[in-house]
Amino acid sequence: MGKIYIIGKDERQMALRKLYEKEIVDNIDKADYIIMPTPLTKDGKNITGGESIDSVISSIEHKTVFAGKITKDIVRKFEIHDIKYYDIMEQESIAIYNAVPTAEGVILKILQEQNETIYNSNILILGFGKCGKILADRLKALKANVFCEARKKKDLALINCLGYNEVDITKLDSVLKDMDIIINTVPYMLLNARMLSHVKENALIIDIASAPGGTDFEYCKLKHIRAYLELGIPAKVASVSSAKYIKEFADGVIGENI
Repeated sequence: MGKIYIIGKDERQMALRKLYEKEIVDNIDKADYIIMPTPLTKDGKNITGGESIDSVISSIEHKTVFAGKITKDIVRKFEIHDIKYYDIMEQESIAIYNAVPTAEGVILKILQEQNETIYNSNILILGFGKCGKILADRLKALKANVFCEARKKKDLALINCLGYNEVDITKLDSVLKDMDIIINTVPYMLLNARMLSHVKENALIIDIASAPGGTDFEYCKLKHIRAYLELGIPAKVASVSSAKYIKEFADGVIGENI
């Protein structure tokens, strides 16, 4: 099958080591395939939870890399060193499967932070992509009053047809005041100071968009609004399941190369 070296120290990478126990090598030079963390880097210089990217790249020329959220700068470095790469988070199947533990992690956070039931709570989901759709489904099953924001008319139509409350982006400020919980999945500043001025005092905001999120956290701190940026949820709440999704994809790629 080929020899595999895994970089990273989070729970998902640890689970991958167990899943690949027979194929694992303890030296990167002996490996045919390298599995790096998701995201590959947080600062653009070092691998998440590991050493510098440049030092690793110089030792893996002509090998194949699996990693998540590979930046354009690193892509260029990979290409210079003839490193074949697969961005895990650009794989549709993995992104969809990861939306499930993400939704479960958000629900866990709500239960930890709220002193009221999800049942009958007004919950607004910003963005109706993969995570937004799964979140809406799970929260509706818990009998929350689910509101979903979208820009496109086709998404608004789907929101309505699935039995959720549709919220056009142009009317967002008019519904914020009634929301108990707001979940942001949109990776740009949607919950800015102007929007946040409409949020009620005891509301809970959970932002799962890529760093730095889409919430003005400084404003939230100033106004004592509970707001949390929750990143990497699948690795935290369902590391084994998340690792299995990655392994399934990597095994498919490796199988094609044998």
